[in-house]
Amino acid sequence: MCDWHGDADALLKLVEGAERYAPAVQETKAAQDFTQKVKRGGDFLAEYTPIRYTFDGLLPCGSFYALTGKTGSGKTCFAQALTLSALSDRNLIGFDPEPG
Repeated sequence: MCDWHGDADALLKLVEGAERYAPAVQETKAAQDFTQKVKRGGDFLAEYTPIRYTFDGLLPCGSFYALTGKTGSGKTCFAQALTLSALSDRNLIGFDPEPG
């Protein structure tokens, strides 16, 4: 429910003229530690390195994985197919290996 009767421009003018809300809060040690660990978006993006994949969206480079399943389900066959595909630079079930 709203009792505002002005137009959008009047509301914008009211909001822009208002003081910024800053509650008086005494920061705890835990809060200070937390804020030191949190990065601003711009800082994060400046340091961000995109993830490289062996197979786009399927297997990130430099990662270790466990392939699990029942006996006879094809784990070894799939692992060998991944390896062969990566080494021969051939498509595997719709996934192209990244060069290098």
